[in-house]
Amino acid sequence: MLINNAGKTPGEITAMEFGFCDAADMPPEPIYTTFPSVAWIAPDTHHLQFTTIEIQSMRPGVSIPPGDINVYGRIRYRDVFRRPYHFCFCVTVRPDGRTFVTPNPPRAYIGWQ
Repeated sequence: MLINNAGKTPGEITAMEFGFCDAADMPPEPIYTTFPSVAWIAPDTHHLQFTTIEIQSMRPGVSIPPGDINVYGRIRYRDVFRRPYHFCFCVTVRPDGRTFVTPNPPRAYIGWQ
């Protein structure tokens, strides 16, 4: 996962939440596995390789579907004033490894605060 901080102050990542589902059968609400994290990202940081998460660890005990899958996540962070924020994402992964932004996912899978 690549992290950016285009601001002028550091940000603290407090948690990362990830999940996956069959791209053809997306539930209305995401099912997350939370990975606690405490990391400070310096201001004016671009494309920092932050972490790698194995898809299977996102939903332990759940088989990876054989076709296209949607991988989604929510990153929780705080600013220097300790105000909480988050942003969400959803990408589709093809069996051959190609990825693209998931077209028109349910609103619960995208956005920020």
